[in-house]
Amino acid sequence: MTSRPGRTRPTAGAAPARRKIGGTPRFKLSLAILGGASRDGQWVVPPEYTAVATLGGIKLDMRDASFAEAETVIKAVAVMGGMEITVPEDAEVEVGAFGVMGGVDHGGEGPGAPGAPRIRITGVAVMGGIEVKRAPARRSSQGELPSPG
Repeated sequence: MTSRPGRTRPTAGAAPARRKIGGTPRFKLSLAILGGASRDGQWVVPPEYTAVATLGGIKLDMRDASFAEAETVIKAVAVMGGMEITVPEDAEVEVGAFGVMGGVDHGGEGPGAPGAPRIRITGVAVMGGIEVKRAPARRSSQGELPSPG
């Protein structure tokens, strides 16, 4: 895998990854048909999660989530719809999705911190789009909002 300029790398001050592994998932699917769906905040990402957007949009945000297992596969399908997938900045991310008359933004792909979750994103965007991006957690490990500083 080659490095791309502008990719966000894990920060030295990131919360310990071992706190993010474990828990019982309640959700395995996001579905948006002629509408929208989102999953964010504190939730447990299962080992396999499917997101399907048909003439609609999905926002899947894993920044504040924990992961049931160390490796997660996100199956993303966007048919004339869009999907925004936000991964934690310390996660190892591999994007294997592709576009057919559509596009996939691999911006969040890259290595992670030792012991951090590994997220593999597979799927297809048909006349639609899938964007993968990194962002820091909105809450600290103590559940507080990060300082604006």
